[in-house]
Amino acid sequence: ARLLPSTGPTMLSWTFPQLLPGGRLRGKSTMVESSRFCVDTRGEGRGGRFLHEATLTMFAGIIEWSMSNGFDEIATATDVRLERILQRAGWPMTHLGGVELIGETMSVASILPADQASFDRVCPPGYRSDLRRLQRVAA
Repeated sequence: ARLLPSTGPTMLSWTFPQLLPGGRLRGKSTMVESSRFCVDTRGEGRGGRFLHEATLTMFAGIIEWSMSNGFDEIATATDVRLERILQRAGWPMTHLGGVELIGETMSVASILPADQASFDRVCPPGYRSDLRRLQRVAA
C-alpha cells in the first residue's frame, strides 16, 4: 500500500477527479490517501470471514500505521470488488461520490475510518506489530 498525506497532490484529485464531487479531494491534516494496495494471497492462510490472513494483516497494518501517525481517515479510489472485500473484513467505506466506470473497472472514491474499532474488527488472530517497539527505539 502507498499512504500519502491528503494535503498534497493526490491520486484522487489528479488521476480520478471524476470520482469526486467537484473533482477535488478536500484533504486535511488528519487524512491520508491510500493507493496501490496489493497482497499476494496465493499461499495458505485463509483467515476469518473467508479472507486471506495476509489481506487482514495488511488492513490492520494500514490502520495501525495511520493511527500512530495522527491520521483518523483514509481516502481511497478503488474498484467495487475491493469494496466488497473491505465489507467482509468489517471495514465499511463511506462513498464520496457515485460509482463510475473507468476503463473496464467500476470505481469509487471513499473514506475509511482509521480508528481502534476498525482495527479490532479487521485484525486477524495472531497479529503482531513491531510498530510501537520501533517508535520507542526512534524516540
